[in-house]
Amino acid sequence: MVEIVAIIASTSVIIVILTYIKDSLDRRRKAKTKAVGKESAQMQADIGELQVECRKLRKKVAELQEQIAELYIQQHDKR
Repeated sequence: MVEIVAIIASTSVIIVILTYIKDSLDRRRKAKTKAVGKESAQMQADIGELQVECRKLRKKVAELQEQIAELYIQQHDKR
């Protein structure tokens, strides 16, 4: 009888420990998932900003190319 009670008590302790470990792992996984989600959102925002900056730079490059072309034509006309 004592052996059965010891087995049941041991099993209960093992179940409690395993449940605690499972819950702890679930909390860690959720925390990591949440952190990755925040990081992903920040990266998307950064990508958006970079795309805007890229468009501005492309426009500036086009303007500079036009100016260079005009200067080249002026130099060519002077000769």
